[in-house]
Amino acid sequence: MWTVVNSASGKANYTWDWEAIDTHGVRVAKGTERAIGVEPGEKTYGGSPTTLEAADVKLRVTKFDRTAAP
Repeated sequence: MWTVVNSASGKANYTWDWEAIDTHGVRVAKGTERAIGVEPGEKTYGGSPTTLEAADVKLRVTKFDRTAAP
């Protein structure tokens, strides 16, 4: 589950890539998330289902972009 809060003064789009790393340092999953048209001061929530077989993983954001939305 993720939460994005737009603390900017204008409407924004957010995109980020993530990966799940197991205890051996091996990437076991990856994905891209998007939050589109988030208004100033707004919180938006979401998530993506995965089928990870390992329970002991670390999630890491590998890229994050914010752009102004029309």
